[in-house]
Amino acid sequence: MQAGNTWERSLRKDADMVPTPEEHTREEGATPSSAQALPGPRRRGTLKLHIAIVCLLAIPALWGVREGIAAYQRWRRLPNPSTPSGAPMVLDAKLARIIAEEAKPVSESPAFRRLLLRKGEELKARGEKLTFEKGVEVGKMLGTVLALRGIPRLPDADMRLLHSLKFAMSLRSERACPCVSNPLSCDPLDLVDGYSQFSEEELHTWGRLFAKASLLELEATEPLPSTKSAMEQGLQAILPLLAPADQKRLAAAFNSRSTVSKPESCFAIRTMYGRAETLPPAIGIPFMRGLASWALPPPL
Repeated sequence: MQAGNTWERSLRKDADMVPTPEEHTREEGATPSSAQALPGPRRRGTLKLHIAIVCLLAIPALWGVREGIAAYQRWRRLPNPSTPSGAPMVLDAKLARIIAEEAKPVSESPAFRRLLLRKGEELKARGEKLTFEKGVEVGKMLGTVLALRGIPRLPDADMRLLHSLKFAMSLRSERACPCVSNPLSCDPLDLVDGYSQFSEEELHTWGRLFAKASLLELEATEPLPSTKSAMEQGLQAILPLLAPADQKRLAAAFNSRSTVSKPESCFAIRTMYGRAETLPPAIGIPFMRGLASWALPPPL
C-alpha cells in the first residue's frame, strides 16, 4: 500500500468516517485475526498516516497559533511583559478549545478536504513522503494562507469588526502589535501574547471571523481585487490629521515595510488602524481591506 494512496482514500471518505484517536487506540490494543493482520512496520506506517490526516483536518485557520501553544507552555513560566504583575497567563487550554470550536466549519468543509487531497497529490508528484511532521506543516500552511487571503473578502460589517479587534490587539500587546499587519513574520508566541489580552467572547469572535474568511477563500471563484487605490485614498485622508513629525514617521515606516523596526512598525499600525476607524465608511472600509491585504501570501 502506498502512503499517498492511503491519504487519498481517507480524504475521500465522509468526515464522520475519519478514525478518532480513541479508535486508533482500540485498534492498536486489539488482536486481529491472521487474515486481517498487517505486517508490523506496514501497519504502524498506516496508523501514522491516519493520525496525520486527523491532525490535518483539525488545523485551525488562525495564523498557526496552535503550533505555538507547546512553546508557549514552556514560556509562560517567565514574567509576561504585557502583564504588569508578571503573573503567568492561563490561556493554553482555553485558546485550544476555542480554536477547535471555531475552526470546525473549515476542517469539515468538502472544499478543504479537496484542497488537502490536491496538496497530497502534489507532494506525491514531487516524490515526498507524507510523515506526521509534514502533515502538520502542510495543514498549518493551508490554514494560515486561507485565513489571510480570505479576510479582505469579508462583508463590510465583519471587516470592520475584525479590524477593531486587530486594533485592540495592537494597543494591548507590545509583542503582538508589529504582527497585526504581517503575522507570518512573527513568532507564534508574540501572537499568543496578543490573544491573551482578549476576553473569551473576543476570542470566539476572532476565531469565527477567521474561519469565515477561510471559507470565503476556499469558495472564491474570482481573484482578490487590487487595493492600491483604496490605500492611497485612505492615506491621503489620514495624513492631514497627523502632526508633521508623525506624517514623516508614518511615511518612512510605510515605505520601508520590509526593514522597518518593530517599534516603528507598531507606530504605523496603531496610527493607520486607529485612524481608519474614524474615516467615512466609503473610504474607511476599503482602507481596512487594503490594510488586511498588506502582506498577503500567494494563492494556493
